[in-house]
Amino acid sequence: MLKIKKVYHILLALYPILSGYGFSAQLDFGTILIFCFGCIYFLKKRENVRLVSFRGYLLFFFVAVSFSLFFLKTFPTRLLLFSINLWIAIALVDVDLLKKYYFRTVTVCCAYFVLQEITYRLMGSRISGLTTLVPTIYGSFSAKYIAIQKIVPRSASFFLEPSYFAQFLFPYIVLKLFSTEKKNIRSAVLVSFVMLLTKSGSGALLLMIIWGFWFFCSNVKTSIKITIGISGTLVLFAMLFWGEGILNALTNRVSEVTSTTNTFKGDGETSGFIRFYRGYYLYADLPWFNKLFGSTKETISMAMLKSQFLWSRDSFMNGMQTLLIYHGLFVCVLYMRHLILLFKGRLKKKELILLVMGFIYLMLSESYYLCSRAFVTLLLIYGFIQVDLSAHAKKIKFFGKG
Repeated sequence: MLKIKKVYHILLALYPILSGYGFSAQLDFGTILIFCFGCIYFLKKRENVRLVSFRGYLLFFFVAVSFSLFFLKTFPTRLLLFSINLWIAIALVDVDLLKKYYFRTVTVCCAYFVLQEITYRLMGSRISGLTTLVPTIYGSFSAKYIAIQKIVPRSASFFLEPSYFAQFLFPYIVLKLFSTEKKNIRSAVLVSFVMLLTKSGSGALLLMIIWGFWFFCSNVKTSIKITIGISGTLVLFAMLFWGEGILNALTNRVSEVTSTTNTFKGDGETSGFIRFYRGYYLYADLPWFNKLFGSTKETISMAMLKSQFLWSRDSFMNGMQTLLIYHGLFVCVLYMRHLILLFKGRLKKKELILLVMGFIYLMLSESYYLCSRAFVTLLLIYGFIQVDLSAHAKKIKFFGKG
């Protein structure tokens, strides 16, 4: 029992890395491993298991599945697997043990990231954090993608994208910042600088939210806050003179948010525009039925062909846009309601507030819906509310006021 428990929690911590490999984005190896080991652990522990659910999630789930089956005639495989894994994980997770392995994973990932940056600056090519032993979710493009990742300007540690790495780091920073121990605050500072070095524009904005919230809402002495603020400012100025100008690169990526043009010979959209806005234009072009109840892949493909934007280059949508376009307005509202309900009765728990705020921000800026990074964040959020949910739960019975 202890061995399977340990393996399961290690897999949970590694899930965002393992999800980069698999047969497809919908059926990655991380999801399969979490499901298999979760079921094994569940069966071994079944006498003491209590199944619970976040408030509002059950209503969202049943409406989303019903709309897909009855209106769109499609089966929401990804939503079903994500939800089953989430319910099993919530029933089994020891949040303190998960934090232990998650913190260790972050430390290893950051150390490897620094090593990648050093090798890239010294030799012009970095050691890859990906392996060719198993296929990535990019399929036949995997080997070429790994080769390209060695020479692109941004490191990603063991992740497919630098932005994925930044998303993985954000809960660590939040949890460490609001700790009463000075060493934890130092850890948060160091990981924050690693997050800056990923040159993720949305990650930089998220850091501003996290540190701004901490500065005004934490119980840390004002003198310590000022010291950290001054130190951080000095380091940022120093970054101006390092290599290619990391701060300038970050500024450029953040400024892309409000621009619709980029450097691709004037014929494209900026990364920021794509991440924050483009999907809403596609949603506006859909028929009213699809706006309300969702769309099939065929309907979306047709809308992309008619769109004025370059969907042929990529099909990126952030989490909110994915909900609106694939599931419709009603389901999107129910999902966001479930996130808002996480605040209910817990406004004194600052870490919880910031984790949910960060979650919602990433839904608005990144592909953060039903992904492994969101999965881990939800489990860490559960650590702050599990006592309230478990107090009303019954064995082998779902709980959640929808």
